[in-house]
Amino acid sequence: MNTEGLGGRLYSETLGTQLAIHLLRNYSVYPLQLKQYSGGLSPSKLQKVIEYIEANLASKISLNNLAQVAQISPSYFLRLFKQSTGATPHQYVTQRRVELGKRLLKQGKLPIVEIAMTCGFNSQSSFTKTFRRVVGITPKTYQKQL
Repeated sequence: MNTEGLGGRLYSETLGTQLAIHLLRNYSVYPLQLKQYSGGLSPSKLQKVIEYIEANLASKISLNNLAQVAQISPSYFLRLFKQSTGATPHQYVTQRRVELGKRLLKQGKLPIVEIAMTCGFNSQSSFTKTFRRVVGITPKTYQKQL
């Protein structure tokens, strides 16, 4: 969790929370009883979380921060967020960062390394790898095609 590798802190926190949920569900003595919502997060909480993500794309975003915004536990937040959006918080944040990168590449005013930092990536290399995985081409190729 302390290394700033490809997935980053949000990814490792998501994995840790998923592991904790798995252990609780399969190895606890008492069954886990959570209040069930059919639609995930309430619209107002989801909107607050999305606004927080959009405002902090350039910063490190942790699962705990997102859960605090929604005012629920991280493990419960993870489940409800995925139910609401169809993606984990890590996947959603990555997608939003790539979309921001695409917009900045279209403008053509900043070098790719600055775009990577503006989008919250640790390096141009990390941005390029993630961009290629999500979009299918490198940022430079994407920019040339525009």
